[in-house]
Amino acid sequence: MLFRSSLTVNTTLVPSDQEPRTWKDILDPKWKGKICMDDPRGSGPGNPVMAGLQILYGEEFLEKLAAQKPFFATQAGPLLAGLVRGEYALYLSGVTRDIVKQRQDGAPIKYVKLADGVGISQNAQALIKNAPHPNAARLWLEWSLSEEGQTELAKTGDGIVHKGVKAQTYEADLDGVALLPRVDTPEQFAQIAERTKKYEIGR
Repeated sequence: MLFRSSLTVNTTLVPSDQEPRTWKDILDPKWKGKICMDDPRGSGPGNPVMAGLQILYGEEFLEKLAAQKPFFATQAGPLLAGLVRGEYALYLSGVTRDIVKQRQDGAPIKYVKLADGVGISQNAQALIKNAPHPNAARLWLEWSLSEEGQTELAKTGDGIVHKGVKAQTYEADLDGVALLPRVDTPEQFAQIAERTKKYEIGR
């Protein structure tokens, strides 16, 4: 699967004509204290977004973002709940599946595909050696990657990897959407520990 994360707004607090169009727009002083995000020091959706922004715009951008006093949490649930309740106006690392579910349930939120890119990473599956029910696991793996399985998963907002299946929600559709840069090279991997130390500026 493909794991997409980008800006999500509370539509009650953010009218359509005030929606950020680029990541730089979230640096507007009017959003100070109204931003939340998954902790980028972990392996969740905050990491590819923050790393991509650092590669794209440099450390100065992170310093300006820190001045906006974003709230970080290690779990997406409380952040999304806070966004829905209006405690935050902007959620910087909303994942498509979560956003689709909340939107379908009537929550006043909107996933925004910013012009300078959305975060993306792979969501891998594996069959563990000596698993208690390996045949059941194989059946799941085969189904989840089949055309039928991918079609069903697409309905939830998952990113699809099967060539013959298209995204079925606005949030998961990547047609014409820019992607944030990724940490993909050996040199970039070697810098992860040092780079994540800098994320302390937002704590």
